[in-house]
Amino acid sequence: MIEQFERHNEEMLRTEKSEGVVVNHRIQHAILGIADEAGELITALKAATYYNRPFDLINLKEELGDTWWYYTLFLDEIATIERKTVTQVFEEILAMNKKKLRTRYPDGYSDDKANKRDLEAERTALEDGQETKEKTQE
Repeated sequence: MIEQFERHNEEMLRTEKSEGVVVNHRIQHAILGIADEAGELITALKAATYYNRPFDLINLKEELGDTWWYYTLFLDEIATIERKTVTQVFEEILAMNKKKLRTRYPDGYSDDKANKRDLEAERTALEDGQETKEKTQE
């Protein structure tokens, strides 16, 4: 059994790429922090759903505040990389998301549209949203 595990492990690790991988540490910190805080929110939802505990709104607000701290870090790093203000990046993200959602749900939400997404059209909308925002800032 241990030999099988070792062979399996060897086989899996041969597909790993870690050499030469460069990750922006602030973006990495932000993504890991957002994921960690999302886990805390999931734990609160699980407790309310399966253990019949009421939502602790003070705790939920605290977790949302922590999540926002990581989003702010993320926005600041993107702004630094793109030589923009945090507000410009935030507005660009909102505009991109709005265009994507209007592309996905032109007549409002529907289960059909949610299940039959046109990812290519959504990507085009995201790219157009970014270009439109950049042009208005020049």
